[in-house]
Amino acid sequence: MYAFLALLAATVQTGIASAARTVEDMRTRRTVQKARPQTCVDLVGQLGPTRGVGPSEIQARAAAGPNGTLTAPFSGAECVWYVVRARERFWAYGPGPYGPQKVERSIKAADHASGPLAIADETGSATVDPAGAEFILGEPAFSGFDAREGGDGRLFARMSELLGEPVRIRHRRMTIGLLIEEWIVTADEELRIVGRARGLSGSGATADDGIVLGKSGRRPFLIAKRAAKPTRERTSLRIWGDR
Repeated sequence: MYAFLALLAATVQTGIASAARTVEDMRTRRTVQKARPQTCVDLVGQLGPTRGVGPSEIQARAAAGPNGTLTAPFSGAECVWYVVRARERFWAYGPGPYGPQKVERSIKAADHASGPLAIADETGSATVDPAGAEFILGEPAFSGFDAREGGDGRLFARMSELLGEPVRIRHRRMTIGLLIEEWIVTADEELRIVGRARGLSGSGATADDGIVLGKSGRRPFLIAKRAAKPTRERTSLRIWGDR
């Protein structure tokens, strides 16, 4: 009985999360439609406490940051920036033809980015703060699954090391395992960034101080590869070592 109630609660939670994602997707589409195409140098005019300024859309190339070329932690690929996402897969109940049936669900457990993302175009350069961003980066460079039963725990341990704390597992006995996916961005890849500009030195910043493009309040924020398209979440599970 306890297990059934726990699964039912997880199902309700998943339904709420799904509705929230739908609302967020709609808000993201509206933000992208309203964004003004600009260059890096145009962002200077967006600095300071100006009101009524909408989101900016920048199409630029990825560049190496202060630390130069990076090595992605899971794929081992050389890149200038990477992001890793952990998703917890778990069992829940969903509607079926003869009543509730056991189905597999997933929820985001954590994101980890390598740090700020440097971009440049023909007019100048800027820095992207990835905190709170939605990512559309195409197929992952690495995808692996660490099963709760039968897995060796290496993916969980490595992700926890990157985060600086253990990955939060919400569903305990209902958890199937942890899916880890990693996306990389290499030098000169074409990117599309939709966000709000701010200066490194506060409201009185100038172009010489550096420009940061990032999230502003509750407005959606997008980092995408120009050639990438949104992909549906994968349903196949792979144990560590299958690659």
